[in-house]
Amino acid sequence: MEQDLLVVQDMKLHAHPVRVPRGFYPHHGLTWFISTEWDLDALGGLLMSVPIGKQVAAHCVRMRGGTLRFQPTVLRTVHIPAPDQVPAEASSELAAAFRLHDRKRANVAAWKLFPTL
Repeated sequence: MEQDLLVVQDMKLHAHPVRVPRGFYPHHGLTWFISTEWDLDALGGLLMSVPIGKQVAAHCVRMRGGTLRFQPTVLRTVHIPAPDQVPAEASSELAAAFRLHDRKRANVAAWKLFPTL
């Protein structure tokens, strides 16, 4: 790939996105994201949040043990705000949460974007 990727395992209890440097091609058991609009770290923080997990859970088949399916067909149904609609402070918090693997911090920032979910 010509740019960095954000990858998520297809089956996981909670999304655990990982940033992959350009030049690598993802394994078949991963769903990958590229974007010219989103800061991939901020998107990673959003993907690991409860508001996104709730949307995924509402649209996928749960596997044994409650495992969710983070497949492209499911992720296309998830509603996220346009990057230019995300306040800079929230975007910074999501990016920091992603880099620190801090799910609680990601949730605090994400719930501000989904107050009625």
